[in-house]
Amino acid sequence: MEALAKSVLLVAGLLLGIVPAVAWIERRQQPEAAAPSGAGSVRRALQDLDAALRVLARPGQAPFPARWLHRLTPAFAVLVPLTGFAWIPFAGVYSANRSPLRGAAAESEVGALLVAALLMVACIAPALAAFARREASELQSGLRAAGLAASFQLPLLLAILAVGMVFGSLSLGEIAAAQDRAVPVAGLLEPSFGPTLPALADARVPAWGLFFQPLGFVVFFVAALAASPETPIAAPGPPDDDARPGLYRLAACVHMALVAALATTLFFGGFAIPGLTTAALLPALAKPFGLAFAVGACALLHVALFVAKLLFVVWLLLAARALLPRLHPRQWMRVCWLGLFPLALVNLVATAWVVAVWTAA
Repeated sequence: MEALAKSVLLVAGLLLGIVPAVAWIERRQQPEAAAPSGAGSVRRALQDLDAALRVLARPGQAPFPARWLHRLTPAFAVLVPLTGFAWIPFAGVYSANRSPLRGAAAESEVGALLVAALLMVACIAPALAAFARREASELQSGLRAAGLAASFQLPLLLAILAVGMVFGSLSLGEIAAAQDRAVPVAGLLEPSFGPTLPALADARVPAWGLFFQPLGFVVFFVAALAASPETPIAAPGPPDDDARPGLYRLAACVHMALVAALATTLFFGGFAIPGLTTAALLPALAKPFGLAFAVGACALLHVALFVAKLLFVVWLLLAARALLPRLHPRQWMRVCWLGLFPLALVNLVATAWVVAVWTAA
């Protein structure tokens, strides 16, 4: 019952919170978007919420022989990435009255690989949607889009494996918990590069994956940027101009939110607060207010910070997509196989060497 309740709350929060937030970020990045204030900002926020939810009612058109596939594919495109949020730790694990409060709906020792596999399965949706149209040109375009997205999953997977190698686990919950601390700079550099400067002896940095895996983050970010579908939820224009079902728009938004949640967990500390660990925050709150209040307040604070980081990564992806030039699929394939894939292999081998030297020191 607890897992079911968490799943229902998670789905409701994603559809009513994350989707309108992504629509608002996308609208703000459009050149013609104004900067409303006061009542105008509230009205624009309600318009974004309406635009994000009204996509569910856009049915689209399809030839009669493939209508069943046309109706099934959008649901498949939404449910597959939506399932991945079950393994995302929005908060940590807190013990109160012998019943631990967990921040993830499901747990697995290979949760990172499960989410990556769901992202790869979601890449099939463009090909199924094109097949439902039964048109040669759209089928070729859909297969090209699915193949392009699937090819970028390999360097993305290698970047995830490098992060798992650093933290010694592929469980997203354990990776997030391992980043809820600060590490001395001297302890990071001395095993691999020798004695550090005296000025860095007392310096400490958050144990985020971004500081352990900067090259892995670049590979992950570019691969996610190329593999994520477009998210024109708040795009201007009447809905009749677009014949695609509204669920495809929602699926693109959920896909980007899942990629951002995975990046937040792997590289931005997840729910961790920089400079304030859970081990220090819980006793500080429990002493004046009690353990139950401390656990609830700490969990809410971690969830709020995780969502803020997630929206920042979404903004970063959308901003990079708007600023970078649009590349032909052949150019993206060249970037993948001649650029990202060798970088991901080099990063994986270098990470294995550093971890071996670090653990032997």
